[in-house]
Amino acid sequence: MSRRLSIVLALLVAIALVLWWMLPGDELRAPAPAAPAQTESSTSNPPEPLAPEVLAPELGAVVEPAARESASPPATEAAPVVDSAQAGIGSGGTFAGVVVDQDELIVAGLEIWLAPSSSEAARYLPYESARIVAKTESDAAGRFAFRDVPAGSWAIGPGAGSLGQPPHSEIASQATRFEMTAAETRDITLRVYRAIYISGRVLDPAGEPQPKAFVWAFDASRSGLQANCEEDGSFRLGPLVPGRYTLIALYQGKLAPSDPVEASSGQEGVELRLRAGGSMSGRVVDASTGQGSQAELRVSPLVAGRGWDEHGIGWTSHEDGTFETEGLPSGLYGVSASTVDGRFGVLRGVGVSAGAGTGELVVAVSPGGKLRLRYEGQRPEVECAVRFQDVFVGWGEKLKPGAAVTRLAPAGTLSLVLRIEGGPELSTRTVELGVSEEKEIVFRDGE
Repeated sequence: MSRRLSIVLALLVAIALVLWWMLPGDELRAPAPAAPAQTESSTSNPPEPLAPEVLAPELGAVVEPAARESASPPATEAAPVVDSAQAGIGSGGTFAGVVVDQDELIVAGLEIWLAPSSSEAARYLPYESARIVAKTESDAAGRFAFRDVPAGSWAIGPGAGSLGQPPHSEIASQATRFEMTAAETRDITLRVYRAIYISGRVLDPAGEPQPKAFVWAFDASRSGLQANCEEDGSFRLGPLVPGRYTLIALYQGKLAPSDPVEASSGQEGVELRLRAGGSMSGRVVDASTGQGSQAELRVSPLVAGRGWDEHGIGWTSHEDGTFETEGLPSGLYGVSASTVDGRFGVLRGVGVSAGAGTGELVVAVSPGGKLRLRYEGQRPEVECAVRFQDVFVGWGEKLKPGAAVTRLAPAGTLSLVLRIEGGPELSTRTVELGVSEEKEIVFRDGE
């Protein structure tokens, strides 16, 4: 009997404790987590709102000023696409910012991305999506913060979708470059632009609307956006930041890209006309046995222009080494082939004419060597391209300071072109590489 009474009393006590905990009153709640303390190097608080109104980025709703006064910068959310530890996030300073648009109105609820800046020019963030190390969102007062950011150059801008996909909002996804010099708090203003577009239509060589084309617009740094055409051939490209752009229409098929057309942001009625294209076909074979070999191919114009194909196009041959492509503008091209086991071959001066094929080309591949590339300089990233017999082979290798990259290359006299992505060439170096040789090449600023 006494045991049952003890159990009943214990249950009553437990129920009473639960009810007591649920009674109102802040003194009965667990204390809220304390805000992170500022370090001694912190110099200031996040900036105050810059305008009397706040616009939500997609709905355009106005938030009353009273709602902004108590708002605090949101916490930084680590992006899933990149391990933030690889970029050094976790030791450094703080970017404390506010977002305003071209009308000096504060932008609330905007997703903001942080990425290492690899270019001195501003870049549209669809280009940088693989480098994002952190994300956050502006609060009701348009404020945001990225904490523990190491010293260096950083791109900060509105979040973006993938190239060719509809944008998240009417706000252009171009990043702004900011510098972090020490473990400090930097007050910044992120200026964004909304609802700026370029519109027009795409025509085929006969002057008829071409609905299956898409349009690419890029600025002086070759950063930009693309858009698909509607059924009537019309396009609306953006949102963009103010400036001048080069527009090119492209088509997946026999038609070649249009000639480049210059246009200003906000311009309407831009007309792009696709051209008749030529085709190229052939086979990659082993130079010793004559057997077909599957290879990676790159076709690039010998005289670089401003078009989509300025740096060439690439694809993989069939398993037996045969290949074909179409929609090439008229001109002279270089063709390079590389196999996974390190064999290379090039053809120089392949002529392409509109509406015609090249005939069956033969690209013979032979064993090459290895290049161990290292960059010792101050830029956050450079790119090294390999040219053999004046033909670019494969694509450029990205080099970060102090890190070595090994790549396969043809045997013979090579030109190594060092450049900034989307920027000018920095230097060119001539290198002799033997069959099966591995050679280390170190690049330094000013050499």
